[in-house]
Order: sequence, then C-alpha cells, then structure tokens
Amino acid sequence: MSAPLIIGLTGDILGPDGRPRSWNTGLEQIRATGGRVDYRILEQFPAELRPEHVQDVDGIVVSLSKVTRATFAGVERLTVLARFGVGVDSVDIAACTDAGVALTITDGAVTTPVAEGIACYLLALSHNLLRKERMVRENRWREKNRWPGTELRDRVVGFVGLGRIARRALGMLMGFRMARPCAYDPYVDEISMAQLGVRKVDLPELLRTADFVVITCALTEQTRGLIGAAELAQMRRDAYLVNVARGPIVDQDALLAALREGRIAGAGLDVFVREPTDASLPFIGLDNVILTPHAIAMTEECIRDMGRMAIRSILDVFEGRRPHGLYNPQVWERPEFQRKLVGLSTG
Repeated sequence: MSAPLIIGLTGDILGPDGRPRSWNTGLEQIRATGGRVDYRILEQFPAELRPEHVQDVDGIVVSLSKVTRATFAGVERLTVLARFGVGVDSVDIAACTDAGVALTITDGAVTTPVAEGIACYLLALSHNLLRKERMVRENRWREKNRWPGTELRDRVVGFVGLGRIARRALGMLMGFRMARPCAYDPYVDEISMAQLGVRKVDLPELLRTADFVVITCALTEQTRGLIGAAELAQMRRDAYLVNVARGPIVDQDALLAALREGRIAGAGLDVFVREPTDASLPFIGLDNVILTPHAIAMTEECIRDMGRMAIRSILDVFEGRRPHGLYNPQVWERPEFQRKLVGLSTG
C-alpha cells in the first residue's frame, strides 16, 4: 500500500483536550478512507504559515494563520488549502493560484450562528443588558429605572451588505415585528431586495434612517474604511452600530469618538482593526459597547460544520472533484494544479 495522503491541521483548532473540537464527523471522513488519507496536527500555531509547515502535506486546514506568497516558496506537494471559516483577508489568494493550490472556504457554516449573533447584539443593546447586568453585580439595584431600554418592535435595521448572513438574520428579526428593513449593497438589485421585503437605499440614507446599522459586507479595497467619521456623523444619536464583518471596514478611532461623545447610542463589535486585542483596546472602558473576541459565530455546531466541510473539501480535491466553497476556481485548469491531481491519483 502506498503512503497515505496527509492533511495538516493548524494547532489553533484544538480544544482543551488537545484534539480538534467537535470534529468527529470530519475525522470520521478521514478514517473512512481506509488508511488512504491521514491527518497531522501542527505542533505550534504559527502566526504565518511558512514552507516548513506545508511542504510535507497534501492538504491543510488553516484557521487563524496568515497565508502569504512566502508560504509556498519551494513547496511542490501542497494541493489544497481549506480555510476554517469564510473570510479570506488573511490569505493571499493570488499566491495560492500561482502555486497551483486550491483555496476553499467553509461556505454556509457560519450563516446561522452569525445571524443569531446579530439578533443577540440587537436585543442586548436595545435592552441595555450590559448596564443592567452590572447594576446587579455592583449592588446598584435602585438605578434600574435609569436605563429602561427599547423594544425591537417598529425599529428599522439597515444592513451594509445583503448576503447570506444578512438574509438569514432578516428572517429571524422579522419575528420581533420590526419595521421594513433597508440595505445598502451595490451588487443586489432593487427587485431582488423587494422580493425579500427590503428597501434598497444608498449608504447615506441607510445611516440616517436605521435604528441599527449592521455591517455584514466582505472586507475589500472598496469597503476598507467605508464607515468613517463622516458616515458616523450621519447616524442618529439613538442608533446603534453592529459590526460582525471585519474591523477595518470601520474607522475605529472615529467610532470611539462617536461613542465617547454620545453621538450614537452604542455598538456591538465582534471584530477589530488589530486582532487579537489586548488590555489597551480603548473600547473596554465604555459601558455602551458590547465586545466579543471575533467569536460570535463560535458555536459547537458551527465548529462541527466547519470541520466537516473543510475536510470534505480536501477529500473532494484528492478525488478529483471540484469542492464546495472553491474560492479560486481558476486554479482548476492551471497546469501545475492538474499535475498535482494526477500525482494524487497515482501516488
């Protein structure tokens, strides 16, 4: 029997027991190959993948490690890189393609948990949950009428980006009898939005009218710094901003100033310009901000589904099939990639 194909796993996907968390279905898929495929866990969690991390594997599942052009220097064997998530701002996509490496994402796995997280933020912010929780912990019971909160009923949510996550969140939020939502998304036409019950608006109108501005768009050169001081100035004083996309979409200093000066009511932030954050993060001292460590989607179900999808995408490539979530489809016809596929089938 020939040597098995090897799938590498970066160490940051491990649970407290040193094993991949909630990954039974993914690992079972490997075991089902009857020894034709095995896996190896990197001993360390590298901030950036280097050639020595990937030169002896045929596929790799990557979570937080950055992937750059230098990752592939002198690497001939690696055929597929599966991103444990849907964001690719930490991956040099062109470098993957040039190296003949298929890049996949776990498309769809985060849709429900992020949508639920959006609903969680809206409810917690509007009901002043953080302030009220602190009242109990700090024995300030008599202050409970100071922050009564508001209901979601009749409020307007405005989505910056109307992709899969925003659409799932809309379905959940309408149960709260909110007003007709609006969205800014240059890539979705007015008819399609109308069919979803959403009003298509430009960004200034969304900022002026929404009670909750929810950012769900991808980070691109067009969206980097999309929400700056001028945009925040257009929001109402009683409006909230929620960012579950990527930190650099919002000017962090401008947002901090708007929150400190009471020019918007509050914010829910799962993402930041620099991650991980530390104790110097200025938002920590504010009581009108809910902060989470880029983990609002991290449910046991999501981890399970991402692990299963990541492994399945690698196995599909090993078997010569275009995988679900292939992010650089142009790689499929590249001669260097096709040579690797032939090698996988004959190795």
